[in-house]
Amino acid sequence: MHLPRRATGIYFILLVVSGALLRADVPPLLQEIAARWTEDRPQWGFTQLVRETGRDGEVREWLERFDLSRGYDRRWELLEIDGRTPTADEAGAWSQRKNRGRRRLPKSWLEYVDLEHATLRGENARLIRYEVPLKRIAGGLFPGDKVAVMLTIDKQTHAIEHARVRVDEPFNVALGLAEVVEVNANVALPPEPGDGAGPAPAAGSDDNPSGSVSAVINRLGKRVVYTWSDFRRTPLR
Repeated sequence: MHLPRRATGIYFILLVVSGALLRADVPPLLQEIAARWTEDRPQWGFTQLVRETGRDGEVREWLERFDLSRGYDRRWELLEIDGRTPTADEAGAWSQRKNRGRRRLPKSWLEYVDLEHATLRGENARLIRYEVPLKRIAGGLFPGDKVAVMLTIDKQTHAIEHARVRVDEPFNVALGLAEVVEVNANVALPPEPGDGAGPAPAAGSDDNPSGSVSAVINRLGKRVVYTWSDFRRTPLR
């Protein structure tokens, strides 16, 4: 899904497929979906609310927007601090910290899931549901196998309709410096790019995800709640 300034890592639970995933033991339907996202993966903007509670009970909030169409050095924008509009100095200092670093192309949200270990969890005449674990990434700093993503797929259109995330119990990340207490995600996804199956979307229909993703993290004595919402397909500059 970040950690606060790297939320893209968890957002990405919801928001990410690479050719390396396309192997013989991946279920064919998931393999087809992965191939489409590899060929033409969209970029997504989102709004991030960070609510931080310190040891003394003090609560701070930041409302931020991520949008690559603004340019890489302006991809993050501070919208509010503690419910108020930030001053120009506050926004400028925050932007310098948040937008620094070498340019990196965003990864696909499915790049973090272990399709080879997907498990069929149920199906009916129209839908099929797979439970897919996340990968262990960053040298084990994020034990992704502690998180499972439930993908509900339309059999006719071969498109992911919903993605849900499940965490069975809290787990440590970043060498124990932070603990992921809870992750909640319930997102309805638009048709994948290049999806030629089934009827075309109606004119004017929204091709952006709906729903939200949230995570609760204990970090260095602070409790931090992240909420991601208002996902939008954006062009990459």
